[in-house]
Amino acid sequence: MPARIPITSCLDSSQGSGGTVGVSFSVEIEIAANPTFSMASPILDLISLSTSFSVSKTFSLTSSYQCTVKKGKKGQLYASPIIVDAVFQKKALSQENDDSDWSAPFKVSVPVLCYKVYRRIM
Repeated sequence: MPARIPITSCLDSSQGSGGTVGVSFSVEIEIAANPTFSMASPILDLISLSTSFSVSKTFSLTSSYQCTVKKGKKGQLYASPIIVDAVFQKKALSQENDDSDWSAPFKVSVPVLCYKVYRRIM
């Protein structure tokens, strides 16, 4: 099991009246293209033309987590990365030897950009 990483401070209500602990994450990705086209006349440089345009798309993802801690308890939020096993093979590529064999399959465990969020109430 992957490690659990604290993502909030611990809210200690053992002597208090309770409360809420929480966290928010936000990721924004923008993809843009800015092509430009230019043309100049070879005759005395009399005509010049230039045009450009921009195309973009923005993706955003926001996640919020919160946990209510009752009177007399302690609470904290943890995250654990999700691990996926991927099986790979490799092959040497060269101009001299196009008939090289593939390697034996090998497994690699890699974390993905997702996390499970857990709460811990004590």
